[in-house]
Amino acid sequence: MEERSRNLYQWPNVGRIEEELRMDIQQLGNRFLRKRAWTACKVVKYLQTARMILLVVAYGESDSLE
Repeated sequence: MEERSRNLYQWPNVGRIEEELRMDIQQLGNRFLRKRAWTACKVVKYLQTARMILLVVAYGESDSLE
C-alpha cells in the first residue's frame, strides 16, 4: 500500500516537460504540424490529469475497505 502511495508523487515535472515541448514545437516550420503537436500535448496533459484522479480515487477506496 505504501509503495502505491509513494508512486502517486513520483510524477515527472510537467511544467519542465511542457517548456521543452514548446521549444521543440516552435522549431517546426509548418503551421499545420505545430497545431497538431499542440493538440497532442493537450491530450497527454488531460490523460495525465485523468490518471492522477483515478489513482487518488482508487487509493481512497482501498483505504476505506481496510
